[in-house]
Amino acid sequence: MRRRIGLGVWFGLSVVAFWPTTAYAYIDPATTSYLIQVVSGLLISASVAIGVFFRRIQLFFVTFRARLAALTVRWFTAKGRAARRAERAARQDRAGAAAGAAGVGGVDGLDGLAGLADVAGLTGVTGLTGVAGVAGPAPARRRRTLSDRLRYLFSDRRHWYTRLGIAALTGAAAAFTFVLFAFLDLYVNNQASLPFWFDAFLTPTLLLFGAVGLAVALVLCLFRGRVFDVACSLVLGVTIAGWVQANFLNPDFGQFTGATVNWPAYLRPTIANTAIWLGIIAAPVVVRALGRRLWHGLIVFLPALLIAMGSISLLNTYAAGPPAKAEEGPAADGYLSAEGLFTVSRQGNEIVFLLDMLDQTVIDRIRESDPHFFDPLQGFTEFDNNLSRYSQSFPSIVNLLTGGDYLYQSPMSEFFADAWREGTFLPDLKAQGYSVNVYSLKSDAYWSGEDVAGLVDNFYQTPLAVDQRVMLQGMARLAGFTFAPLAFKPALWLNSQEFDGAVHSVGEAPAPYAIDDAKTYATLVADGLTVVDSGPRFSFIHLWGPHPPFTINADAQAVPEGSVGIVDQAKGAFKIVYTYLADMAAAGVLDNSTIVITGDHGIHTTVDGVKLSRELDHPAMTALFVKPAGAADAPLVRSQAPTAAPMLKATLVAAAGGDPTPYGPTYFDVPADSTAPREFFWLRPRSGADPPFADEYEVVGDATNFSNWHKGEHTVLREDEER
Repeated sequence: MRRRIGLGVWFGLSVVAFWPTTAYAYIDPATTSYLIQVVSGLLISASVAIGVFFRRIQLFFVTFRARLAALTVRWFTAKGRAARRAERAARQDRAGAAAGAAGVGGVDGLDGLAGLADVAGLTGVTGLTGVAGVAGPAPARRRRTLSDRLRYLFSDRRHWYTRLGIAALTGAAAAFTFVLFAFLDLYVNNQASLPFWFDAFLTPTLLLFGAVGLAVALVLCLFRGRVFDVACSLVLGVTIAGWVQANFLNPDFGQFTGATVNWPAYLRPTIANTAIWLGIIAAPVVVRALGRRLWHGLIVFLPALLIAMGSISLLNTYAAGPPAKAEEGPAADGYLSAEGLFTVSRQGNEIVFLLDMLDQTVIDRIRESDPHFFDPLQGFTEFDNNLSRYSQSFPSIVNLLTGGDYLYQSPMSEFFADAWREGTFLPDLKAQGYSVNVYSLKSDAYWSGEDVAGLVDNFYQTPLAVDQRVMLQGMARLAGFTFAPLAFKPALWLNSQEFDGAVHSVGEAPAPYAIDDAKTYATLVADGLTVVDSGPRFSFIHLWGPHPPFTINADAQAVPEGSVGIVDQAKGAFKIVYTYLADMAAAGVLDNSTIVITGDHGIHTTVDGVKLSRELDHPAMTALFVKPAGAADAPLVRSQAPTAAPMLKATLVAAAGGDPTPYGPTYFDVPADSTAPREFFWLRPRSGADPPFADEYEVVGDATNFSNWHKGEHTVLREDEER
């Protein structure tokens, strides 16, 4: 039997070894390997069933000859006939004795009634008083005491070793499902978006798995008897319900991009989901009520099956390529530091304030609420007919810094390497004597330290440490959201900033840059700017801007998530910019500086409960404000010139004194009536069974008129295995 089970498991491993897996750019709460688990579970169950089936067949043929011999003796020999006669006589004797006890079979009249009354224990029957065998009170029914009830619930003939084994297996299945499998599966599918590396993540995860499994087992061992059985049944039911939820019952929430969810719309699914959970949790308890023998088989088989299925799935997932270790990941690869974030130069500055998701409609809404809000932008030109190149941060930011274009045709690591190697924008600024500083996220800006080392001055290759508490809290929240019922998901909803602070510098090394607008503003107000004379500086400062989640108010103060809307948060982001510019003006360095305020893309996700269609059905425009060095201190000017994100490089290279020709026209070179086509790529991630895709648009003339958006090629995107 063991050999057959082993062959079945081997076959299952062979089938799932080449099962495809996917991973995504943002943090994704979906487990992506449920098919592997289901197939492996079916194969394991089938192998066990086949083993039992063949064992039964083997036992049948082993006992068949003995059974045939016994039948021959019984029916075809004198000894067998005598045995059958003796059996019939014994049955007749037992039947007669039973009839006599009941007062029938030869007992007449009141004698029979008296015998029956005596057996039944009847008393006080009118007309039968004094009849033999009737008189005498019936024994009173004993009332069950609390001690009797406790003995019924907790009495247990099983040795405590047996209970310990059941508790350990049940606890191990729960800890494996909710901790080990959940953490490892979610990590490998989001490792490019998580700031910590695998060997720093694995050990704490294993320790947490062991601690949770041991704690559950010890708590279960405190019980005995039927209470122990019910407790184990409930733990197993919750574990199975969580597994079913993660693999089959979760709606397609998409990826954690910071967008909020319209939870009231899930009221009916939540009610149905709760009913399913209650049914699954109750099932093992019902099985126990039907009988301990069947229950005992399930309480051993099902936890073992969950662990086996999850293990096969993890082996398949990690066989595709081991995650980065410390010597390959951020600890040695380096990081973009926050050093110089508040440093400006007297010899000139080019500063790009990138406010994530700064859609032109957000600017219009701010202006409606406060017509004078943008008055501080003296000397600026607002280009309100501007397009980004892509609809999301990746690959928009890489394109802004390098000019590289990407539609998932190749592994992302290759794209990053090629874009930074072939890009000439930042090297051209370097050639003009500028120091280059990029304050953004690694997942948006580059793949390997080799991409930016020697080019970006705030890039440091020094060891980083992991804050295990922040790391495990974030993973626990992510796993909890994935495996919890719908009723609990609003309380467990998290955003893509959940892991900020999970890594930190060691010793005197500068801290890694993290996007935290409230903290940035507080530091700016407290410390101000540092002015240096060490040559001109280029700074690319990526702020959270009006991107969800909404966690700062119009004064750039941290507030509870969801207590403000997109307009207030956008005002808070501009408050940071205004304060920065005011400090530059006070230091006398604003006039000789070129300032760009823009976004990497427009609105592409759910905002204020409004979910976008997967198909682009409206103009997607990104706000843009530009102040050239030496611009007159004059009110904000608005321009309808049709501009686009690639013009950023030409504008800044020209302002630095370089040759902008290879990059095309600057923002200020585009005439208002230009009909030069502009390209825009509308990228949509996977949604349920719908694959990710990119729709290419060619925009001619006024982008505010959607009839000028001409849809071109539709490309189904390659879901990059490295992402």
